[in-house]
Amino acid sequence: MYLQRAVSVLAAVMAAVALSPVATADSLDEFRRIVVIYQENHSFDNLYGLWGKVEGKLVDGLGNADDQHTTQVRQDNFTPYTCLLQNDVNFTSPPLPTACIDNTGTAFESNFKNKPFKIDDFIRPTDTTCPAPGVFAANGVKNGEGLPGGCTRDLVHRFYNEQYQINNGRQNRYVTGSDAVGLVMGYYDTKKLPIYEYLHSARAPRYVIADRFFQAAFGGSFLNHQWLIAAATPGFTGALNDGSANDLHSVVDTNGMPTSTPLYTSPLGAAVNDSSLTASCNPPAGRPATPANVVCGDFAVNTTQPFYWPYSPGTADARRLPPLTNPTMAAGRMQLAIPTRRAGPTAMVRHAVIRMPIRPRLSRSARTSCSSITIRRSIILPMTRREQQPARITCAMRQSLSQQRRTASLDR
Repeated sequence: MYLQRAVSVLAAVMAAVALSPVATADSLDEFRRIVVIYQENHSFDNLYGLWGKVEGKLVDGLGNADDQHTTQVRQDNFTPYTCLLQNDVNFTSPPLPTACIDNTGTAFESNFKNKPFKIDDFIRPTDTTCPAPGVFAANGVKNGEGLPGGCTRDLVHRFYNEQYQINNGRQNRYVTGSDAVGLVMGYYDTKKLPIYEYLHSARAPRYVIADRFFQAAFGGSFLNHQWLIAAATPGFTGALNDGSANDLHSVVDTNGMPTSTPLYTSPLGAAVNDSSLTASCNPPAGRPATPANVVCGDFAVNTTQPFYWPYSPGTADARRLPPLTNPTMAAGRMQLAIPTRRAGPTAMVRHAVIRMPIRPRLSRSARTSCSSITIRRSIILPMTRREQQPARITCAMRQSLSQQRRTASLDR
């Protein structure tokens, strides 16, 4: 659950594929295997925002993040913060010196101005800020008291929170809507990783990078797993709607928030409830009405225990998602939806979009590789909600042994 400094770069490696002879595939049966590496808990800018150019094309990263979409505002949706409040024990002031005083609301001191910042300047990969196994530290572990690895505290990634944070595309409420407050504006300089040096060396393989990075659904890994496999949000058949402890519906306020944070106070007070399901369309007596502009129903959108194993021992049947029977593929294709663009530097964005008709063509955001699938042209093209620009996928069914060896490391 903790964001570690030793970030994963498997997706970049998976996309670095060697060229092979062209052999057009007429059906998916001609592919030996399709490998999907599902990565979590980092946005594109948080990891790759400083990568500069890839194959001569400038990456759409932090350099294009303008003040209008990075300056964070208070709950009034208007007043910009002077500073970024921090609650990770290694980012607060003290121990860091005070460089900024925010008087736009309840006053606080900080070392951070209201703008993106580089985490590497404050936590190194060798710093002992990681919790020991079994230890829960909501606001992180002080450097010198934990295990090495350069960990930070975790950040909230929930269905309703993220919609509030994105704020209809303004992207200016990540701090206000997060339990980790200012940490959401942090990023890493991954150009210092060996994989960056390798991919930009003279003999490196060609690769693509998803610099316009979409996720399939708002929130966390649970719902995005569902969309990755089934391209659908699971419905909770027979969900209780009685206000009991086993009623898993969320309760949201007029701002669409299901909880309070250090910088957001819900007008519903303790009545809000960030639970597994969407808010009820017809809440029972004793629960506030669901606002008209909020998604409602019996949909499992946050982590929900499955009906079959493995699930948390002792979970009541009424709290476990019933088996799903909805089809996972439409006629001849699987398509994952694209509801939103990039989040703040550290806000949660999970996986690329795959659109797979019978004649194999994957969007440039898809990072797929095996010994019989290669990306023929590895140039960077933007992808928006209105336009998907596919990368040509070719399949060589009769590769030589030497060619197989060159791609073997990508086929594991």
